[in-house]
Amino acid sequence: MAAETAFRKAIVADSNYAFAPRVLGILLSHLGRHEEARASIRRARELDPLSAMNRALSSQIDFAAGDADGAVRYAREAIIIDPEFWIGHLQLAQAYVELQDYSRALESLT
Repeated sequence: MAAETAFRKAIVADSNYAFAPRVLGILLSHLGRHEEARASIRRARELDPLSAMNRALSSQIDFAAGDADGAVRYAREAIIIDPEFWIGHLQLAQAYVELQDYSRALESLT
């Protein structure tokens, strides 16, 4: 796939650029390659540990992999980094719905 090749080339070109492993992780997640996706987004978190977006996308990748507890953990981390970051709140609600904890899901959106 051309996108995967391009993202991998970007990582080789600048191994300290957090955006490339972030978007590669999302791509791999959409392709169902969950463990590779997790490794890629983990690298993005290592490179930019204070990025709320990297935490929120980690939540989405764990959610897609069927790990709702991991999704909750990363969504909470995103919200800790930026309490107003709506994507973190949305990811948290999505994970709570998967866990059938509807009151917490609603609370995370209000």
